Amino acid sequence: MSYLRRYRPGFTFIELLLVIAVIAIMIFLYISAVSPGRQIDQVKDIERKRSANQIQQALYEYLISNDEFPVFLPGGKVNAKPICREGITDISCINLDGLIPDYRPSLPLDSAETDPLLSGYSVYTRTGRATVTANHLED
Repeated sequence: MSYLRRYRPGFTFIELLLVIAVIAIMIFLYISAVSPGRQIDQVKDIERKRSANQIQQALYEYLISNDEFPVFLPGGKVNAKPICREGITDISCINLDGLIPDYRPSLPLDSAETDPLLSGYSVYTRTGRATVTANHLED
């Protein structure tokens, strides 16, 4: 009878601590493998590349319609010039407002760009073809 009184079903404190520790380790490994910060950076990069591609397509549509680009575009990647924000005219950047509204409803703006004149994208030509790049890619 004394055996029945001492035996109580359930978990011991050490067993509970071990289970909690194992769960904590599994959560830590999952979060470090998924890396939400890195995932967010990748999504932002995809958005930047998509916006750069949209500007580039608008430039080609303009070229097809008018037989020339809306402004002089520098040649070569080393000479790439930043694109101005919409409505900005400055010698330090290229104004592509000629694409609006017929070829683009508005010019995209990269949220990582801190300069009030620039859009966060650059443009240049290579063998007569326009190339638009995002200036703030994370990789």
